[in-house]
Amino acid sequence: MTEAGLPPVPAIFGRSGYREIGGRRTFVIDVGQEHSARALVLVHGWGGDASAWAELIPGLQRHARVVAVDLRGHGAAPAGEEDVTLDVLAADLVALLATLANPERVLVGHSLGGALAAMVAVNRPDLVSGAVLIDPAYGAGDREMKEAPGRLAEIRREGGAVVARRIDEAFGQGAEPAVMLRAAYAMATTPPDVLASLYASNYLDAQAIGSEPGAIGWIRRRRVRTLVLVPSEERATLDRVHGSDTDVVVLQGAGHFLHHEQASAVLVTIERWLGVKSGG
Repeated sequence: MTEAGLPPVPAIFGRSGYREIGGRRTFVIDVGQEHSARALVLVHGWGGDASAWAELIPGLQRHARVVAVDLRGHGAAPAGEEDVTLDVLAADLVALLATLANPERVLVGHSLGGALAAMVAVNRPDLVSGAVLIDPAYGAGDREMKEAPGRLAEIRREGGAVVARRIDEAFGQGAEPAVMLRAAYAMATTPPDVLASLYASNYLDAQAIGSEPGAIGWIRRRRVRTLVLVPSEERATLDRVHGSDTDVVVLQGAGHFLHHEQASAVLVTIERWLGVKSGG
C-alpha cells in the first residue's frame, strides 16, 4: 500500500493486446489486478476507440481490473462482413464479458457505448452487476428524431469528417483543443459505413433505444444498479423518472464528452458510487 493507504498504480499497459473474442480479432486494454473481484468494462462511443478512456483508466485500475475494448469497426478492430449494428456490438460485448472470470462486472459506457451498456445490462443481468452510463446516446426528442434521416444521409455522403468538423459543438466552453482534436480524429477515421449503420440502428430502427419512447422502454426494464452522469438537468429527466435503482449526477459546465472535460469529477463520482477510496 502507498502512504495514502491506496494500492500502487499497476503497470500502465498491463495485459493489453490483440485478442480473439467471439471469433473475431480486436484490441483490448486490460490493466489492474487480473483476479480482482470486480472488473470494469469500458465501452467507448460512436466513432471512438478504447483510448478514449485514457483519462480515467489510471485511477480506475487502482480499484479493479479495467478492460477497454475497441468496438467492431472502430480503432484496431476490423468491421467484418456484416453490417455493424447495436445488436451486433451487443453480442460482441456479451462474448467479451463471458471471458472474464471476475465475479462482479460493471459496464461503463459513453454515448453510444452507454446505450450499448444499457441494452446488455437489460438483456444479460447474469453477466452484468452494474452500469455506469456517461451521457448515453438515448432519449432523443422529436426535433432530433425529425433531423435523423437527413443526418444519416449526410454521414453516408461525407463520412465521419462531417461530424469531426463540428466536434466543438459536443464540448463545453473551455474544453482543451487537444482533447477535441483527438475525438475529431477518431471520428473522421472510423469507416463511414460503420458510422451510418450504427446511427441508423440507434435512432431509426423499430424500437431503437435512441428515441425517447425507445429509451423509456429500455430504462424501465433495467434492473441492475446504475449510475448515470449527464451534463444538464434536461438530460437527467428520463433516467430519474423511469429508472429503478438508478443514481443520476449532473456535471454542469461540461458537454457530451464528460469523461474528457471533467475527468477528475467523473472519476471521483464513479469511485463514490463503487464505494472505494478516491485516489484524489
